[in-house]
Amino acid sequence: MLETTLLALEDLMLDKIVDEAGRKVLLSEFSKIMQQELYSRAKAQQEEILYLREQIALARNHSS
Repeated sequence: MLETTLLALEDLMLDKIVDEAGRKVLLSEFSKIMQQELYSRAKAQQEEILYLREQIALARNHSS
């Protein structure tokens, strides 16, 4: 059974784990994952802004 620690994993160099083709695939997938994460965060922020605008409008209508 292979046991390793996070520190030991951090010390491993990428070229020791995967070959050139594997690195290209990994970097391509990493880029896609980061783009999806940024899109998700932007969408969540946009939804929060819309919600806050609605709440402000409700508060203004309620106070008038």
